[in-house]
Amino acid sequence: MILFKNKKITNLNDKIQKDYDELIEDRYECEDELGIILEKLDKDLRLVAIFYYYDEMSVTEISKIMNIPEGTVKSRLSRARAKLYTILNEEEVI
Repeated sequence: MILFKNKKITNLNDKIQKDYDELIEDRYECEDELGIILEKLDKDLRLVAIFYYYDEMSVTEISKIMNIPEGTVKSRLSRARAKLYTILNEEEVI
């Protein structure tokens, strides 16, 4: 607890818990929105993007898992980023 100059008592645990709950709620909401946006990508681009950004795999690891050349992984990542950029800019206008 903290006693402020104006004699107002604030329980820090309650404030921290409230801030944490809001942060977690915002994070899940953001992940849901991102999931919806990722669904708009072609399957091959979506898989590479999910492996790279969600699972934090390297290009080499993705290449081995998907049994495709590293150059293909890089080009798919590039195309996925470009499409996501376009999608996000279009939705921002709406």
